[in-house]
Amino acid sequence: MPTLKKEIIKMFALAPTVEALANNKVIFLTPMGIITGSLPNENTSEANTKIISAIVNKTNECFKDVELSDNDGYIQLTDASLRTATGSTCNLGDIVLFVDQIIGVTLGTIN
Repeated sequence: MPTLKKEIIKMFALAPTVEALANNKVIFLTPMGIITGSLPNENTSEANTKIISAIVNKTNECFKDVELSDNDGYIQLTDASLRTATGSTCNLGDIVLFVDQIIGVTLGTIN
């Protein structure tokens, strides 16, 4: 079921695929800190990205005809990192981020 929050998050996540915004990453504010990353490229050769994509796609197939309660959606990111409130950074690699854990979203780069 579409919600305003999910639609805004999707638009921000897709924005770096536009040539003028290609140097940006999507930046999510979450309770754990700031998560940055990119949408996976369907032509990727990265094994981890392919595996996570396959798991997500297979799970979607199993539930395509079922309405799940509290299913607020997800977004798969690759080359993701987490910056905590203390400033420490953790490389997450590939991750599935659930929309209900996103407080805010923007585009840009973080050094």
